[in-house]
Amino acid sequence: MSGSAQMASPLSKGLFAGAIGESGSIIGMFPPTSLAEAETNGVKLAAKLGVGASPTLAALRKIPAQELMQTAAKAGSMRLGPIVDGYFLPASPAQIFRAGRQMQVPLLAGVNSEESGFSAVLGRDLPTVENYHAALNRLYPGKADVVFKFYPAVDENEVKDAAQALASDRFISYSTWRWADLATQTGKHPTYYYLYAHPRPAMRPEMGNAVPGLAGGVITNASATAHPQPPARGAVHSAEIEYALGNLDSNLVYAWTAEDHQISQVMQSYFANFIKSGNPNGPGLPMWPELARDERLIIDVSPRPEVVSYLRARYEFLEQNPSRR
Repeated sequence: MSGSAQMASPLSKGLFAGAIGESGSIIGMFPPTSLAEAETNGVKLAAKLGVGASPTLAALRKIPAQELMQTAAKAGSMRLGPIVDGYFLPASPAQIFRAGRQMQVPLLAGVNSEESGFSAVLGRDLPTVENYHAALNRLYPGKADVVFKFYPAVDENEVKDAAQALASDRFISYSTWRWADLATQTGKHPTYYYLYAHPRPAMRPEMGNAVPGLAGGVITNASATAHPQPPARGAVHSAEIEYALGNLDSNLVYAWTAEDHQISQVMQSYFANFIKSGNPNGPGLPMWPELARDERLIIDVSPRPEVVSYLRARYEFLEQNPSRR
């Protein structure tokens, strides 16, 4: 369950002393759904599954899991967003945070440098400035020039950087920032924000022609690699997990280096300090400033603070201008 949802729900009162957020938040990703709308959507999904006009939980539970997942994943079948049910969520998560009614605990949250790749914006088009402009116009008709000012590029390498940043923001980077920003504005405890920027190393030779999949998975099927994604240009979605939890040696896919273990040790120390005291800082670690100072920590081989005031105008534009998908 999303940490932002747990912080927003009144049912969480007294159940935890702090929150660590990875993989986005439910604030800003999708508009909240009412209970009535969610129930209607459930009935529609059940009809697509062939359960009938008056589905029951017993009938749904008889459907094989693979069939259920495949049908639910089809476009328009199901959208996973916050449901304002009057019980777990009495109002939208954003409203709860803006009113300061969330659980008042320290928060540590962050994103990776390549939550999504540039092809999520450009598709299969070459990363030229012209193609980038065309993609922005498709996503934000009539406002491409405004978006370009927030995500500028003058050559193909910068197009890759800019499109990657926009794709990552559209995926989960914006929603994570909004969660941390609201918690900073109305919270009574510190908020710490990070950018994890260290790419994974190469795969072990014995992995053959396998390629990385989504969220740490591996794709080995030849047909699935007919149109492989471009090589990672940063820390992809979920890449930080093994480092934060100290599980590098249990993952036999990648050829971990001494540098990887060093970064893992530093990240574990930050997280352990935060769990103990609500503050990630400690002896021997570069200073991690609070987000209230408009700074975050870049975590890689040389952790360092970064001023992030430039993000606000960028994200407020995205919030006010929903794009075409």
